[in-house]
Amino acid sequence: MKTFALSLIIIGSVIGLSNWVSGLNALIKKGSTSFFPYIGGIIFLGGVYLHPTLHLLDYWWLALIVDFTLLPLILVLACQAARNIGRNENT
Repeated sequence: MKTFALSLIIIGSVIGLSNWVSGLNALIKKGSTSFFPYIGGIIFLGGVYLHPTLHLLDYWWLALIVDFTLLPLILVLACQAARNIGRNENT
């Protein structure tokens, strides 16, 4: 299980870092890009949660840095949840 978890962490890191490269490349060249949003961070988090012996749960937040697409997703979901709560209170 430890090997599988470490493999997930490595694969998630590679995908997340390639998202950074693609995003920066598109920003510099002012063009479009092709990347895998959320996938790298989700795979990274899966590896962190499945690792049996290391205390990696303290480092779950690294997924937000490894894959830059996770933080905007969390912010959008939080805004939508707040908007839905506000709508439910007004009715």
